[in-house]
Amino acid sequence: MKRFLLMLVFAVLLFAMRVFEVKASGLVVVLPNHTGWRDALGYYRVSGEVENIGNNAVKDAWITATFYDASGNTIGTAYEHAYLKVLLPGRKSPFEVLLTTAAASQVHHYSLSVVATDTDPIPEGLEILSSSSYIESISGNLIVSGNIKNVASETAHTVKVIAAFYNESGYVVATSCSYLGSQDLGPNET
Repeated sequence: MKRFLLMLVFAVLLFAMRVFEVKASGLVVVLPNHTGWRDALGYYRVSGEVENIGNNAVKDAWITATFYDASGNTIGTAYEHAYLKVLLPGRKSPFEVLLTTAAASQVHHYSLSVVATDTDPIPEGLEILSSSSYIESISGNLIVSGNIKNVASETAHTVKVIAAFYNESGYVVATSCSYLGSQDLGPNET
């Protein structure tokens, strides 16, 4: 009888694992061009990019950074999502993960992993017409400006502009995002 109950429990668990399993056939990877450093506030920042190398659109790409001291001991973990909510096949999205605890001063190295969930693709419809940048003389900040056009037939809502900044070797050294002032962009509007 015990054996029968044990087999029944095992079968129910197997069934539950199959029913509630989340499968993502899209494959998202962290690209090797990430960088990590301590910022002026003492936080440890990791900036980089993820890429969907699969055949399906994915959403909610979450990056996990595990931080280690010089002895290889885990001293912290931080999570953050990629800037793009939906990542179409072949597309990249920047990310930035922050370790804000006192352990940030002890970071010797880190490892990264990413998980995402399959989703329906979203329509493409925004085109960058131009961009330029300059260093602001007083603050020393890099200012980026440009023009975006909605080439789709429907209004684009809550338009988010995302940027990754690279050093001369192609490594991501900073990321940023901002929303359009009007947030919506009608068809053929810039």
